[in-house]
Amino acid sequence: MNIDKLFQINSHVEVAKLYAENKEDEGLGQSLIQDIYDDSFLMMVPTIDGHILYLTQGDEVMIWLKVDNTRYAFESVVLNEKVESDITYLELQKPQKLVPSNRRNFVRIKTLLSINYQIIKNEEINNWEKIEPHDEASIIDLSGQGLGLALKLPLPKDVMMVLRIRLEHNNVVVKVLGKVVRSEKHAGLYKIGAKFENISERQQDQVMKYVCYILRKHIQTMRND
Repeated sequence: MNIDKLFQINSHVEVAKLYAENKEDEGLGQSLIQDIYDDSFLMMVPTIDGHILYLTQGDEVMIWLKVDNTRYAFESVVLNEKVESDITYLELQKPQKLVPSNRRNFVRIKTLLSINYQIIKNEEINNWEKIEPHDEASIIDLSGQGLGLALKLPLPKDVMMVLRIRLEHNNVVVKVLGKVVRSEKHAGLYKIGAKFENISERQQDQVMKYVCYILRKHIQTMRND
C-alpha cells in the first residue's frame, strides 16, 4: 500500500526511544501526527502516563502506527523542535517505507550474556555467514531488534560485525549480522549499540523467548521479595 495512504495527519502513534539511558525514558509514549512534509513530519511531544517522554535533536526512536488492524513500525530520528502558539512539536525524519511489526520484538531487558563478535570489512559482508567470531564481550541489554555491548574501545557508527550469542536458558546459539548504531562512554567502558541486520523470524523468536524467560524470572523475584 502507498505510504501516503497510511501516513495521515491526526494518526495516533506510539513512540519508544532507542538506547534510552534513563529508566524513565524506556516507556512507550503516545502522540499524534500534526503535519506531514516531503521528507519529515511533525508530531506532538509524546507522553507516558501523563509524563513527557523527553526527546532532543539527534535522538533515534522506534515508532508504531496502527492502521485498521495492522501495526506498522519504522525507525526515525528527531530533526529539531518547533514551537507554535506556545505548543512544542517535534520534527522527525519521514520513513521511506512502513513494515508490519509486532511491538513485542522491541521489549528490551538488561542482562549479562557472553558473546563472540567479529568486526568485518565491507567486502566480507556477502560471506559473513562463513566467519566464526572469536573476540569476546558481554551483552548488557538485549531485544528482538538488537543489543548493547560493553567494550574497552569505541566503534565507529555503521561498522558491521558478526555476532554469535548463546542463549543460556536453552543453550541455543544465534548467529547474526549486526551494525553499530551507537557508541558511548559509560563508567570507563564503551556501550556499543548494535542493530540486527538480517535476523530471521525463527532467530528473533528464539531471542524473544529468552527475553520473556528473563522477564518472568524478574517478576517472580519481585513477588518473592
